[in-house]
Amino acid sequence: GESGGGGHSSSGGGATAQLWDQARAAASEVVVERIPALLEESVEYVERCMDLSETLADRIAALPPDVFENMLHSCFQEDEWMLITLGGVLGFLIGLAQAFALGA
Repeated sequence: GESGGGGHSSSGGGATAQLWDQARAAASEVVVERIPALLEESVEYVERCMDLSETLADRIAALPPDVFENMLHSCFQEDEWMLITLGGVLGFLIGLAQAFALGA
């Protein structure tokens, strides 16, 4: 016995392929027609995301100074030694420049 759906039908195969081709063409048309609207929605989405950065900036600006300082300190903690060293070296060089300028 032959099971159904084995693809041995003499008249159904071509019609099915033609239906699939028509369905793909119709789906493609819908997608192409929707592209301008999708792009417009994408622009709106990006604008909403950009507003997120403004919201974050507003909230950071509203933080109390001690909270903001703690937040920054945790970000720069690894490089703190470098900042302190650089500040010391710059201070020393400026002091030398002042000493030469005032002593001359």
